[in-house]
Amino acid sequence: MLAGYQALYPDAAKEIIENGLDESRHRRQLETARQKRRGHLAWASMILLVIVCLIFMGRFI
Repeated sequence: MLAGYQALYPDAAKEIIENGLDESRHRRQLETARQKRRGHLAWASMILLVIVCLIFMGRFI
């Protein structure tokens, strides 16, 4: 298949492969950033939950 593209455009195969590699790198970067955001949200939620629990425990004890 790449040979057909190569016949139409001299550097087509190289560019198609580089584009795939670039897309893969970009997708991994986005996924890493998303995982970091989810981790920060989890920590923030846990801290908020502890604070709320401490407030309610202080009122009922």
